[in-house]
Amino acid sequence: MSAWEGLLPLIHFENRQCGLRAQKILLAEGGIIASDRTRAPLAPVSPRTRRGLIELAAARDLLVMRWAR
Repeated sequence: MSAWEGLLPLIHFENRQCGLRAQKILLAEGGIIASDRTRAPLAPVSPRTRRGLIELAAARDLLVMRWAR
């Protein structure tokens, strides 16, 4: 499997479930920014969606998840 194919589930999840909020969630989880809060009109993602995004990212050992740690 290519690196691209390994990232496709994460990209698909991001595009369908989180949108622009995904980047903020992962940056906050990695300790790069303090908060994943977004401005209106974007509402926070559900805890289940947030957990799913973090699990997908952690399984792929993304640099964003460990950058500031």
